[in-house]
Amino acid sequence: VSHRTGMPRHDLSFITANDSRSTRDTVRNLRNLPLRSEPSTLLQYCTLMYPVLTHVVETLPGQWFGDYIQEALLQPIGLTSTVFDLEAARAMPNPVAVGYLWDNDNHEFREVPQSNMRHSGGAGAIISTIDDYATWVKFLMNESEVFSKKIHHDIRKVRMVTTATEFGATPLGYSLGWFKLNLYNTTAYYHSGATPAFGAEVIWFPEEKLGIVGFAN
Repeated sequence: VSHRTGMPRHDLSFITANDSRSTRDTVRNLRNLPLRSEPSTLLQYCTLMYPVLTHVVETLPGQWFGDYIQEALLQPIGLTSTVFDLEAARAMPNPVAVGYLWDNDNHEFREVPQSNMRHSGGAGAIISTIDDYATWVKFLMNESEVFSKKIHHDIRKVRMVTTATEFGATPLGYSLGWFKLNLYNTTAYYHSGATPAFGAEVIWFPEEKLGIVGFAN
């Protein structure tokens, strides 16, 4: 999950809307994808290892990833509106947001069909709310009684460092799912995410106890 496997992105091998393939299919297809470098020598952003870990979770406990994460992580820290399946989101009291794209031909916004990304597992299937994301960021910044201090240490520990050309002009540290940099003389962790219909940006400053979450459609 620190993007040092030697594989490049290979996004089109598994991130497609309403895909019928299982997480197991995605993992088995890794044998057909080429490496770009030797393992552990270069930070190359590749989310395919998240489906790998999803497959591990589903194989060892024998439980669907979404249910396992709900019980092991989300419920203990109070995330009550976060799910991993579109139908589960539609069954909740609040409506699921709709995204739009600009149609140049007709000069109007066009509704984007809602996508079920369940097959992508830990690489982006999550459907959530601003309130739950805010709760998640508070958990990341503040040690809790629910989990050990080691978890917070491991999340922040830098595993790889980018070069100045890979992700911009400034070298960045990368920990467990978070870029790390020094911003205005304080430490910042951040990550973004997007689908064809939505975008999200999260940045948090543990020393300042400040977190910012942005969603857009």
